[in-house]
Amino acid sequence: MKKIIYLSVACAAFLFASCNSGNKQNNSTEDTSGAAATMPSNSAAANIPGLSSVALSDTIHLTGNDQMHYNQTLFKVNAGKTITLTFKNVGTQASMTHDVTVLQPGTNVDTLGIHVALAKSIDNLSATDKSQIIAHTKMTGPGQEDSITFTLPNPGVYEFMCTYPGHYASMHGNIVAQ
Repeated sequence: MKKIIYLSVACAAFLFASCNSGNKQNNSTEDTSGAAATMPSNSAAANIPGLSSVALSDTIHLTGNDQMHYNQTLFKVNAGKTITLTFKNVGTQASMTHDVTVLQPGTNVDTLGIHVALAKSIDNLSATDKSQIIAHTKMTGPGQEDSITFTLPNPGVYEFMCTYPGHYASMHGNIVAQ
């Protein structure tokens, strides 16, 4: 039964990503060794609506709920500094587990979301897919919380997402490192 559910979710995610990628550029790259090649320009960060009203902080507090939404989707941090991210699942439904996964710049959220759904967990991803992940919290159930520390080495836009199958479509956001 679980295999049928995972397969159904993976197929739905694939169809959603296929329908949603019309004007989207795929900025993913095979070679992540050249960080400058994958770094978005400072103008990419400047074009993010609402960024000027976001306070600069090296501490991120984030919650996720039963409606598959994060309470915030935009953060501004210092590049090269240690960031502490605390995530709490504020939902009540036992079936609604969430995490926060911070990605390398240029990672295609839709593609990685589908790969995680097919692999059934981050731990089962290929080395190429794992190289696109900077840090991630554990998968949390209702009322649970997890904290992680990480560094965003260069200025740029780093996306984050929930990797529970299918959740990435509505649970994603940006961390802008300055």
